[in-house]
Amino acid sequence: MNGLLLLSYPCVEAFHMNCYLDDKVIKNRSELKKYVKASKYGFLQVNNLLDGCKKFLDILQNTFNVELVQDDLDSFSEINKHIFNLENDHYNHSKCYYILSLIFVALLDLGLIEFY
Repeated sequence: MNGLLLLSYPCVEAFHMNCYLDDKVIKNRSELKKYVKASKYGFLQVNNLLDGCKKFLDILQNTFNVELVQDDLDSFSEINKHIFNLENDHYNHSKCYYILSLIFVALLDLGLIEFY
């Protein structure tokens, strides 16, 4: 796994769900796309991005047992593998995915959103 795939339709739709603090359980990308389209989320505001980032960090910590710090952003591959494996295990067991968008990794790494 050389890199982190950030931009895919499921990732963008999961990003919207994270920003609107939506905890709906989704079984596949088709269901995700239909759900987000039907939800008619509005334009993202700064507070939505901050809420989404808090949600992202909360999911990392409480679901994946990852306490993300700034230095982790430069070498995210191990965390990415950990998330990938846990997502696959969760899907194999429950036939649904955790809704987590890793777009927040790029926003944090670029300094567009900062740790506090």
